[in-house]
Amino acid sequence: MTKIQKPVENQNGVSNVKVLFNAGKVRADFDESKTSADSLAQVITDLGYEVLKVKVKELASVSYTHLRAPRHAQISYA
Repeated sequence: MTKIQKPVENQNGVSNVKVLFNAGKVRADFDESKTSADSLAQVITDLGYEVLKVKVKELASVSYTHLRAPRHAQISYA
């Protein structure tokens, strides 16, 4: 689990990383101005996993210090 969690957490603009190892999913919040869901998926691919699906949604809470709302990525892997 930490094999995936730490590299994703170490990406600039990423927070709240949760690895659901048995389900083959990674969930993470990220700042779109600093990284992208595709970049996070590439981190997982580089670790030797096959990325099956990437799903992104805008988080409900918007900070007035950001022009864009933070995003949440769910990445399925095998």
